[in-house]
Amino acid sequence: MSAPTPPPLHRPSPTTLTPPKRWPWLALVLAVGIAAIGALLILHAREQHARRAEMQATLFATDLRDSVRQITLVGNSLPAAQLAPALTPVIAATAQTANARVDQLAALLKGDAQVTRMRAQLRQVAALATSKRTSILSSDHLTLAADQMADTADAIAAQQHDRATWAARETIAGGALTIALSLAIVGLALQRASRLVVRAGRRQARMLQELADHDPLTGLANRRRLADDLARLAPQATADAPVQVMICDLDGFKGLNDTLGHEAGDEILIALADAIADAAGDDGDVYRLGGDEFCVLSKPGADVAAMVTASLRSDPRVTGSAGTALWPHDAPSARGAMRLADERMYAAKAARRSAAA
Repeated sequence: MSAPTPPPLHRPSPTTLTPPKRWPWLALVLAVGIAAIGALLILHAREQHARRAEMQATLFATDLRDSVRQITLVGNSLPAAQLAPALTPVIAATAQTANARVDQLAALLKGDAQVTRMRAQLRQVAALATSKRTSILSSDHLTLAADQMADTADAIAAQQHDRATWAARETIAGGALTIALSLAIVGLALQRASRLVVRAGRRQARMLQELADHDPLTGLANRRRLADDLARLAPQATADAPVQVMICDLDGFKGLNDTLGHEAGDEILIALADAIADAAGDDGDVYRLGGDEFCVLSKPGADVAAMVTASLRSDPRVTGSAGTALWPHDAPSARGAMRLADERMYAAKAARRSAAA
């Protein structure tokens, strides 16, 4: 049972373009937005609460002053003997209405000291309503107590107006801050996403460049990369440091491919490509020109010919031939050196056939 063919050592690993993750930034924007909306709703609720308290206190003071004014007018128009029977039910009704207003304020302003003071003042009014000695003096006491309650209500209204104003300002400031913060986060998210897209695009460009410059089967550089490297080596190839240009191919590969099948032929090509690349090492670069034909360029002044030629006989299933030309010693140009190396490769192949025959 034959050992499994090892994977190629020089094939470029595939690179995929990973899109930038957007959900963390969207989640952050959503969380900030929810928190900001919650804070704005709280501020708006505080403003509305203060507005309701202000309205109740203002209505209380207005109603109370109107009631006292009416009581005073009635009291001034009646004789003393009719004062008590006429004012007692009016005062009682006024106290009852005021008590309802105080209850509404107490529900809005729980534990407020001014509301507690108003209740004490209201009890004085209620006591006047139940008094059987209602007189002009009692009417004066009623007016005084009512004025005190109205003043307290005015103070509550002014205080709640200030609170509502501050809450409105805080709401506006909070809204502006929320908008600014959201725009900043969105800007950061877009900037981050832009960076990720640029990086991913660069990786994609490198991957495409890698694919464009390499043979997909063996992972070796292709003809396109060979042309670029020859242009790069042209200023470095000198008589003192020549470049070895080698052309290699397999002997009888077409018949072998037809006999064993294309998959087996591909395995042989991959194994040969790895063997040549290992033989060239750091002193040379290997290219697949097409089919079973390969090219090796040495670094200027390096010698890889013997190692590469030996690698062509590393696979017992097939043998290979090679031709070498020194550039610029044997040929002044890269094209001429490749043509000469190709001719010498075919000459070596013919000599081996003659020797075998």
